[in-house]
Amino acid sequence: MTRRPPVTHPLVVGLCALSLCACLEGWSPAGPYRCPELGCTDGLVCDDGICCKPGGVPACRTRPFEGVCSNGDVPKPYFVDGDDDGVGDSAKQELRCARPLRDTVRWVEVGGDCDDARPTVKPGLPEACNGRDDDCDGRVDWTPDGRNRITAWFRDADADGYGNSSQSVELCISLDAGYAPVGGDCRDDDPQIHPGRLERCNGADDNCNARTDEAPLEDTFVLGYHPTDFAACSAGQGQCLEGNRVCRGGVPTCEPRRAAVTDVCNGLDDDCDGQLDEQPGCGGPAQLTKTPGTVAVRLVALPSATIGGCLLHVLSAADAGVSTWASPQWNLSTPVHPSSNDGAGLFLAQLWTFTAPPGEVWDLSRARALDLGFLVQPIINYEDAAGTNLPLPFWGDAARFPQPVVQFCAEDGRRLFHAQRTQVDLPVPIEPDDGGPQPPAQEFRVQLDLGGASAGWSGGWTDSSRTVRRIELLVSHHTSVTGTVRGGEFVTTGLRFLPTTGFVR
Repeated sequence: MTRRPPVTHPLVVGLCALSLCACLEGWSPAGPYRCPELGCTDGLVCDDGICCKPGGVPACRTRPFEGVCSNGDVPKPYFVDGDDDGVGDSAKQELRCARPLRDTVRWVEVGGDCDDARPTVKPGLPEACNGRDDDCDGRVDWTPDGRNRITAWFRDADADGYGNSSQSVELCISLDAGYAPVGGDCRDDDPQIHPGRLERCNGADDNCNARTDEAPLEDTFVLGYHPTDFAACSAGQGQCLEGNRVCRGGVPTCEPRRAAVTDVCNGLDDDCDGQLDEQPGCGGPAQLTKTPGTVAVRLVALPSATIGGCLLHVLSAADAGVSTWASPQWNLSTPVHPSSNDGAGLFLAQLWTFTAPPGEVWDLSRARALDLGFLVQPIINYEDAAGTNLPLPFWGDAARFPQPVVQFCAEDGRRLFHAQRTQVDLPVPIEPDDGGPQPPAQEFRVQLDLGGASAGWSGGWTDSSRTVRRIELLVSHHTSVTGTVRGGEFVTTGLRFLPTTGFVR
């Protein structure tokens, strides 16, 4: 059964009120109103060891009631002083009418202790160089007179000697494990990434300068930063065998130090395909109409005298305006200035040019011959004044300008080779007058020997160089006609290159 504290008779209270009881310091904690272990009863609370009634009798010494003390004063804050240094923890405070004397903790009137477990830390103490805030001013090791030299230390989680700039402290002592005196580490979880290191080819910012894979690189070749044997690798075959590891899109890639080019006659695999001295670079194109360079044709007037050089460099102003097109077939042979209905006049010829790709040439030192092949197809009739169908000589009529003409030209336009057909060759078949079936097309082939005299040809090499940039071929099935052309039309013959037209080694 709980023992209740004795109740003083009102008469005794009245006598005390009229006597010197009002001058006593308070109820004794050893008296009848001391706080029992199980707590006060009858609406009383325990205040500093005494059971009291807030706002009533017996009055509470330290607890206010409705913001007012029992003596009418305003309560003030008191702070728990855990380290007994006279300054309490501001986070542990209560409003009281007097300082509690008999509580289980010590209460003081002054707060602001930033480390209430250390009596050597509180406001007003001198700041020591110890990595702590001794005077609780929010700054570690800082003094107004600057006697402590402050250094910024950055959190270095990956122990690479560079810390995270966003995580730092300023101290006058050295911090070893977990901190570094230099910040700027953009990846503090990776010791391979920090300021000052060489970039690697990985698509990442290894040196924390907000750029990726910039020169110089640690693991790949960059021209101007490394010797040529840096990061050597095997890039292929032939002239492409030796390579360097270079950075392409964040990936180290082996690239040849020499790019593949068209083979020339040098005993090397210049185009890196495992074969030496291949056409067209060595020996010229085996198929002129399929050359990787430029194939073009234009209409020009057959020369009336000996050709003095490469035709593209000696054409007249009138010829320069003639359209150029690329096609292995044509169906044109129109007189330039026909004098009358009989078709007499100077006819146009086709100037075909075959040019090597930009920056390349064809070495013809190993070319044995040039094969010329055409498919010849008549289109309209031709008859003489007596009305007799006449076959037209295809090439080499002695009474006309000798052609075809074959020329090889250097890069600067210098003529290296010139040859003209002097032999009368295959006649052109004529479509019959009676409207019968058209004669079939006929193949015409002729070979030009490049190593010496060639039957049916005149001319040859005019220069010691065999390095050719352009090949010129001037062809026309005839030069002029004297006779009657039916219906006032002029003779036209269809010509088509055969795929075999090209150089033979």
